Amino acid sequence: MSGAFVRGPLLVSATLLSFLLPIAAVFSPASLGVVTSTFDTLGPCQVSAGNFSSDNTPAFFRHNATAGNFLGGTVSSVQRMADSSFASGTIPQVPRFCGNNCTYQTSLPSMTFQCQTNVVLPPGSMGDVADLSWRGTGMRMFWNASMAGPQEDPRSPFYVGWQTGAMYFGFDGSVGTNGTALCTPMKAQYDFTVRIVNGVQFVSYDITTNGPLDTTAQRSNYNGYEALQLGAITLAARSRLLGEISWWLNPVSGLTITNDSSPIMLASFLNVSKPDTFVWGDVITGIEQTAANVTAGMLNVDLGLKDSECTFHHSALVYRYRPENLWLPYGIALGVVGAALVLGVVVFLRFNPDNLTTSFIDTIGVTRSAELDSLALRYRLGLSGTLDEDESEKFRLGPLGEGYVGFGTKESIRSPE
Repeated sequence: MSGAFVRGPLLVSATLLSFLLPIAAVFSPASLGVVTSTFDTLGPCQVSAGNFSSDNTPAFFRHNATAGNFLGGTVSSVQRMADSSFASGTIPQVPRFCGNNCTYQTSLPSMTFQCQTNVVLPPGSMGDVADLSWRGTGMRMFWNASMAGPQEDPRSPFYVGWQTGAMYFGFDGSVGTNGTALCTPMKAQYDFTVRIVNGVQFVSYDITTNGPLDTTAQRSNYNGYEALQLGAITLAARSRLLGEISWWLNPVSGLTITNDSSPIMLASFLNVSKPDTFVWGDVITGIEQTAANVTAGMLNVDLGLKDSECTFHHSALVYRYRPENLWLPYGIALGVVGAALVLGVVVFLRFNPDNLTTSFIDTIGVTRSAELDSLALRYRLGLSGTLDEDESEKFRLGPLGEGYVGFGTKESIRSPE
């Protein structure tokens, strides 16, 4: 190899350069990729009709024929739904009316709590000993939600007061919230949007308040039945908020008596970090979300179906071609080919001044020698019958001296230095 480079460096360089052509393919960056493409289509579907007003839908209420009020309470199934929604602090799982990858919308008439904050509470509702002297020395109140009207009437508002604190000294009073409010049940229309992605639900809603709840004192018309249904939902949601959390330390016996049996202990906006520590979050939002979560749970009840249009989410593998990624490797390949072409032309002009080709005649002409001419002459003069009789197998291609390559005998071909 070293001898060849010395005798013909330009030719060897052109040959080596040609071996660089595969590099463009080896180091070519990805120009064809696979990505997941998502797209939506609209299609017909059936969703909950949200019909509370028909006798064909399940009744949420128990009857009461006394005192002019048909509403006697809430059925156990609705109360359990309210309990689970309140304890979780989230919207429960709702039906997948359109499948595991889709979005549907539906509306429900229901109720909400409209709260007026920073109100003056009735005497003895909140505070320490100074406010609750009627309860006895050592009383501490952390939550008190009491009715401002008949408890059996779903239209009755309720007072609520809350206080972050603890029964021990040294509590960090900078955490949590304190406040008071008067909350009134109101009629509301909920517009739910349920988006389901691979079986996981994402629920959002808009609320439109439609004034006070209707009376439950009559049952004889269309609005009366809906009033009973909404009244039962109101009783179920409001019952989770009523009650108190208080502690009483008897100064004589030293015993601590607690009253923490209210369902509010399960609230998601309350953090009980220790047995005697109560830290409140955003109470007003928590009260409003309680009504919304209970209402969303009603989608699991058979309220009839209605035709609707749903958005179906699809995904597919798409092969994406990126031609810009090929400019670099193709540019390198074109450069190598161009350089090899230029070197080839230079080699051809330098080493082939007679414009020889690779034909058989030119090959024999280039490689002829005096010994080969002598053999051919004897054959033409008839001095030998065949070329084999002159042991032509001793002729071989090799260097004949002075840089000349041709056919010669074994003795005339020089070994490479």
